[in-house]
Amino acid sequence: MASWRIFLSMLALFAASVLSAHPAAAAPQILALVASNGIATPLTCQNGTCEAELSSFCLQQTRATPTLGTVYHAVAPADLTLSVEKADGTVRRVPFGDRLSLTAKRGSTSVKASLAQSAVAGFGNAKLSILVAKRVSLIPEAVPGDKNPLSKQEIAIATSSLRALGSRVVDRGDSRIAAARATNQLINAISDPAQAETAAGRKDVWDRITAYKAPFGIGNFWANQTIKGCASRPAGTPMRQCLREWHDFLMRDLNDDYWDHAQAGS
Repeated sequence: MASWRIFLSMLALFAASVLSAHPAAAAPQILALVASNGIATPLTCQNGTCEAELSSFCLQQTRATPTLGTVYHAVAPADLTLSVEKADGTVRRVPFGDRLSLTAKRGSTSVKASLAQSAVAGFGNAKLSILVAKRVSLIPEAVPGDKNPLSKQEIAIATSSLRALGSRVVDRGDSRIAAARATNQLINAISDPAQAETAAGRKDVWDRITAYKAPFGIGNFWANQTIKGCASRPAGTPMRQCLREWHDFLMRDLNDDYWDHAQAGS
């Protein structure tokens, strides 16, 4: 139970940071997607839609945190690539960013990428995943009548110098970003939430992310610690929810570091 108490204390800090977030304003924050660094995020296709959750952070502290479902567009859609792995192990990379729908999933820490299952039907039973290039920025869709829209200068600064800073502080961060990447892999590997509540189901989730042969490094260790911590939680908290809360805490902690550097002018 000690590990669960550590989780609770960390999540309490996360909750406090959410409550103190900037109040709702007009245009929300410009976001950055965490670079894949070779670790593709698997798409889950069911009920006519293929979806994946992508780790993200905000580039603008003074703008409001996006609400659930806020629509975003990649500044350079070609930086989002579909990885298609066939049964024989061969891999194709297909530009697909202009066909992905991107919406805020959980504030500034996670973005949902989705597309119609019919759009990838031609790939058969291949493993489908998304690769995010370095320094990807997302702009919120403009809303008619917005009294405080993003200015061209604001967008230019956020997607250039601030995004470069985000790459140095967050994308190439310490063990926290490795843990966040690996935890997000676990989240995306859970296609059946009920299955993840059993030991056999958790092993299946672990096997699915390691089957991608990605160079997790230290992230592998932290993902293992995270799933063990969530497995020891008291009854009532679903596994995927626990993983999401831990992932979001890590991303917000890294985002705080980025804001400190931005304010210091580094």
